[in-house]
Amino acid sequence: MRTFPRALALLTVGVLAFTTGGAGMARADGSGSIADTVGPSLVFLQTEFTAAVQIPFESGNRWLEDLTVTGNCTGYVVDPAGYVATAGHCVDPSDEGILNAFRQRAVETVARAQGRDDAWASRIYEQAVAEEWTVRAPNGDTGAATTVRLRQPTGDHQLFPEWTAVDVVNYQSFDEGDNALVKVAPRDGLRALVISAEAPEPGDEVVAVGFPGAVQSTNESTAIAQPSYKNGTVSSRQNSDNGLYRTEISAVLGQGMSGGPTVGADGAVVGTNSSGAALRDEKASFNFITDNIALRSYLERHGVTLAVAPKQDSSLNPWVWIGPLIGAGVLLLGGMTWMLLRRRRRPAAPAADRPQMGRVRRCRRSRRTGPDPRPGPSSSPTQHNPRPPQNPQPRPQAQQPPPRPRPTSPPLGEQPTVLNQPRPNLPPQFPGGPPHR
Repeated sequence: MRTFPRALALLTVGVLAFTTGGAGMARADGSGSIADTVGPSLVFLQTEFTAAVQIPFESGNRWLEDLTVTGNCTGYVVDPAGYVATAGHCVDPSDEGILNAFRQRAVETVARAQGRDDAWASRIYEQAVAEEWTVRAPNGDTGAATTVRLRQPTGDHQLFPEWTAVDVVNYQSFDEGDNALVKVAPRDGLRALVISAEAPEPGDEVVAVGFPGAVQSTNESTAIAQPSYKNGTVSSRQNSDNGLYRTEISAVLGQGMSGGPTVGADGAVVGTNSSGAALRDEKASFNFITDNIALRSYLERHGVTLAVAPKQDSSLNPWVWIGPLIGAGVLLLGGMTWMLLRRRRRPAAPAADRPQMGRVRRCRRSRRTGPDPRPGPSSSPTQHNPRPPQNPQPRPQAQQPPPRPRPTSPPLGEQPTVLNQPRPNLPPQFPGGPPHR
């Protein structure tokens, strides 16, 4: 019976955890998975850069005009008014990676025109990077002209099935924080992601989301491939000399995932996918996301109204009040059952106090209250010492005398000293005392 209360307690705790835990497992926005939370806010970004490259030929410098470089990135809605966040290097026309892409394009164009092989093109490209060949936009500015458009993959939440032009509001270079903000004409149904106000800690589980180019290249159709979700953890938080924080994550960031969100277990953004680097002596790459605290400040400075995680209305969730009621009912019912079983299984009462049940078998010997006139064996006071009653209080009903020993013949020549001496009535204050003479 001692194990029953323990089992009852464990059962009650389990029921309470099950009934009240349903609300806790739901996300802040009521969705059931990371894909349901993040997916509707994702957009596929395509950036087209146009610029000219100055090539130092032996005969003199010459501009190679109207070169185009196209890059694919990921973005996510941060304000239903049409604001989309992405990585700064995705739209920065003066980013070193974009400038080197133009230099490579210029070398490839010259190699085809002169019939050069790949080895020659590789050597000249290294020279172009080392000498930093000049790249300028059509209007004469350093860098390139930028055109950005977005689209969404097919699905229930697709709002941009066709390419739609966006405006670049602002961007930061990689060394400044690698954040960018673009704006599209708002449409009904845009869902903004929440930017976490808490810095992630090493060991936290995260999911990096985006459109990797390797997956897009395997898609035979012209439609946008579905986004990829890469699980990982926060590896470290790094602070540069200029006070810029970056978060290292173990999730792999493929090309094309730049600008996508990395979210925590609750679906809130903890950083924007920024960069990845691999060392020759390391088998895995080091992937970094931007700092979410700096991202919040950056977005607010440029007119973004940050989304807030909606508070779950307890009146809409029946488990908030049904769960405790069920648990209390189970506890009460179990307690009553335990008390009933305990009462039924009490130890048996002593024979003197236990009432007789069923048919009473009477003794054949008649009850006598006076002296027995029948002759009996002789006995001495020491030999005839009846057993005192166990109950000091006289019972209301007449008691049977103890069984007499079998009559035996006295030894020859010896006469009995007491003939059928009845047991004297003892006073109540001397129960079980020696018989009075």
